[in-house]
Parts: sequence; structure tokens; C-alpha cells
Amino acid sequence: MGALAVTTTVLAVVFGAAGAPVAAAPPSADGPTAAAYATAWLAEQFDTQIPMLNFGSPSWGVTLDAALGMAAAGSGGEQLDAVWSELVANRDTVVGSDGIDDPGRLARAILLAVATGRDPRSVGAAPGSDLVVRLQALRQASGPDTGLFGAQNPTYDGAYRQGYALAALVAAGVEPEASSVDWLLDQQCGPEADGGAWMPYRSDLSVPCAVDAEMFVGPDTNATAAAITGLTSVGAGAAAIEAGLGWLDSVQEADGGWGQMVGYGTEPNSTALVLQALLAAGAADDARFGDRSATPLEVLLSFQLGCDALDADRGAFTYPGANGAPNGFATAQAVGAVAGAPLLSEPTEVSPGVTPLDCTPATSTTTSTSTTVAPTTAAVSPTTPTVTAAPQVLGTAQTSTTTGTSSLALTGAPSAGLAAGGTAAILCGLVLLVGARRRRDA
Repeated sequence: MGALAVTTTVLAVVFGAAGAPVAAAPPSADGPTAAAYATAWLAEQFDTQIPMLNFGSPSWGVTLDAALGMAAAGSGGEQLDAVWSELVANRDTVVGSDGIDDPGRLARAILLAVATGRDPRSVGAAPGSDLVVRLQALRQASGPDTGLFGAQNPTYDGAYRQGYALAALVAAGVEPEASSVDWLLDQQCGPEADGGAWMPYRSDLSVPCAVDAEMFVGPDTNATAAAITGLTSVGAGAAAIEAGLGWLDSVQEADGGWGQMVGYGTEPNSTALVLQALLAAGAADDARFGDRSATPLEVLLSFQLGCDALDADRGAFTYPGANGAPNGFATAQAVGAVAGAPLLSEPTEVSPGVTPLDCTPATSTTTSTSTTVAPTTAAVSPTTPTVTAAPQVLGTAQTSTTTGTSSLALTGAPSAGLAAGGTAAILCGLVLLVGARRRRDA
């Protein structure tokens, strides 16, 4: 077994199998209200830095996800304007790297333009201002991957970027080429056990879908969700979409959520992506997805930090194994899903302000002049540690301070010994390695 196979097995145990809901008390059971709290946290991140950080480095991929989520939630307009201004000023860096356009980022930039009422065909100065033309130019016109957007290796993101590219073109008023739709349909797993799933990429369509631990690929909820979203936007592949929904039902965890691959346990990113696909397909309220111990929305909300968290962390979403630390990537992908919105394909109304989670105790006075204090949400933790661990797992690095103390970014639980801390640090490094290969943020 190779090193990557060992890595994924360990990560599945640490961050997957332990993927039960981690927030002590969700701040709200109402999706739009929870989305407003998450938007307020994301707005604070944008007030600090654009683009947001992911694994301690600026990430336009996470920034675009966050901005799309905020638009879906309908608030944070001032920060969205700031994100767009930075996008225009750094356009070619946002939509690609090393002078090569990235189809996934181009698609999300187009979707953000449409959602915020801007013209995706006129972004910044010419040449190159027409993002729609730039995305269309990435379609492979010949060869075994005719119709696929982008010449980059599709091993880890083929179906994902294809689904988003199709949705972006439709949002921009363009009918995608038939070959692009056919490529995505052909990528769906065949009639074997995982027949309704998508892998990120199948280089040989005659080979049944199967998990390859060495390459960290196999039938994948993220790829399946993106494919469903893309096909739904085009209005094609009804049978394929239904098969995909059936597969998602078959691999839904007992707690109501999803992991990226079977056996990895519930985590917020994959649960959010699947929920948005269900919303796009009009299947979010199907009884088959609500017959577990919680609904997908309920389990996703369980990862949101409430009044028992530090002030600066409230409203964010955390990730299994992160010791309750806020996670930028999870929050970016969760906010639109909990808002109850599919991937946006038309302009939406966005208010300029945000609604942060208010944990100020409400005071009422009785006729006998006694005072009763009742927290407006979950009770605030009675003690605050002098040093708060903020491990970085698929999100932004967070540090928290208390008066008169220094702040340290740690990995693992604060009470763990040096060996556990070292192991957690190594695991976070391995997550970085896998995440760099696996996630869509180029």
C-alpha cells in the first residue's frame, strides 16, 4: 500500500469516522437565519483580507465559493462589492494560474457576476474581459475527452468542473455544446453497484467504477452533486439525474449527512454540496433523504458554531477533528446550502448589511424587582481558555486571544499530550497534501 493510501485511511478514521456533528448547540434551527450568521462571519474575513485564506494561503477558489454563498443568503452586499472590485483588479489571477485559465474558477466568477447583477462578458479591461468566451474556449474539440472544459489533468476534478461550467454557461444565457453535456453523461458509472454515481474522472469508460486507494479516487458525492447540478441547469439527462439521486440516497450516512466517499463519515463540505444538488433537482424534501436520524439540513447546521464558541468564531462552520475551530472552506460551502438556495443562475437581491449572531443576555424585570437573565441563544461558556487551539483543516487559519495572553495556533485538542499534538500536526500536513490534489481550488 502506498503512502497516499495510508494517508487516506488514517484521515478517514480521524476526520471521517469521527465525523459526527461537533457543534455543542447550533445557534439556529432555521436555515436562512443560520445562513445570515455564517454570512456575518464571512464578511468579517473579507473585511480582513481578500482573497480569504485556505491553509494559511490566499485562495480565490474558497473566496468565490464564499461570495456565491453570501449572495445566496442575500446579505453582505458591501463585502461582495469589495470582492468583485478585487476580482476585477486581479482578474487573470482569479480565473487561472501561470497564464492558463481554470474552468472551475472561470465558471464560479461567471456565476458570481450573474448572481450580483453584473455582466460576465465585460469584466475589467479588454482583451480578456469576456469570461464567457474564455470559458467556451477551454472546451476540448477533439480527442477522447471531447467536450471537457480545460486541458488540466481531470483526475480529481473532471466531473466537478464540468458541472459548474455547464451551470455557468446556462446562467450567462449560452446553450452548451452537446459534446460537453455528452461528456458528463458518459462519465457516469455504469450498471454496476455504483451505477448512479460519478467519479471525478474515468479515463477508461469500459472499466467499472471502483475505489482506487492509491489515487484517492472512486465514486464520489462531490462529483455526483456537481454533475447533478450541471445537468439540471441544462435540462438534460433526467434518467442520469434520478440514478445519481438514488446513489446519493444509498450512501447517505445514518446521521443524515454525507462524506466525500463511502465510509469517510459525515462532514459539512460534502453535505453542503449534496444538499445544493438536491435543491437544484427539486429533491431536497424527498422522503428518502429525510428518513435518517436527522435531515441533511439539520446535520449540516450541527456543524455551526454558536454562543458557546469564542466571539470571533460564532456563525462559522467547523470541521470534524478541528476541535471546534472555525473553518473557512466549510463555511464558504455551507452558507448557500443552509440558505436553501441551489447554485445561483440569475440575479438575486442582496442587502448591504449583515446579521451577526447576538449572544448578549436579555434582561427582564419582574414586578418584585428581581432580574432574570436568559441567554438569547445557547449559553455562553463560563470559562475562556487563555490559549485557544485553532487547528487548520480545509479552511482559514484562526487565532484567538484573551486579555493579557498570547495567542497560539495549535493542532489537536489542547489537553492532548505532545505525541497526540505531533500526530495531529502531521495529519494536518497530510490533509494539505491530499486537499491540494483533491479539492477544486486550483
